[in-house]
Amino acid sequence: MDDTTQMRKRAGWTLLVCAVLATVLMGHHPIGSGQGIMTPLVHGGLQAILLVELAMFVVVARWLGGLGGTTGGVFLWGGVIAGVLAATINGFVVPALGGYGENEIGGDVAALAWETNQALARLGVIATGLGYGLWSARLWQRGAKVVAGLGAILGLLPALLLIGGHINMAYHGAVFAYVGQSLWLAVLGWYLTRQSETA
Repeated sequence: MDDTTQMRKRAGWTLLVCAVLATVLMGHHPIGSGQGIMTPLVHGGLQAILLVELAMFVVVARWLGGLGGTTGGVFLWGGVIAGVLAATINGFVVPALGGYGENEIGGDVAALAWETNQALARLGVIATGLGYGLWSARLWQRGAKVVAGLGAILGLLPALLLIGGHINMAYHGAVFAYVGQSLWLAVLGWYLTRQSETA
């Protein structure tokens, strides 16, 4: 097994593990305020997973090659950065603001933090969905039609629903989008681990 194949298989296993961990963390995602240590733990864990995924996206983009692989990777980078920033707001900034008390921090500041979080979360899902769509086109060309079809559906459907205003990034919409994305990362990861040296 050559070094490129080994790296691709490691990236596949890493994406698979990240997808499982992200789904577990989303199952423990706090709803509302006053969740104590769970808020920074869940958001910090999700940030760490996103950054590990980002490193693996570099490997996958290089393997897919072509304009679709490169451009898809760029969109995924943008999606991860937006996701990390959104998690920073809800996981760390908002709890810190809560420590000031209602007399020091007005409702306008809390509303601004929420809207900023939501805008970044929407941007993250849309950018990631576009990246998945571009990667799916490349996977389709490589003959991985089932993986490509799932990537197009699980990546683009939440993005389109967000753009159309049919879902939002409040808890249930976020779970729908993120768990769908994690499912495809798991499928993609498994597919990468099964590829031979000549793939």
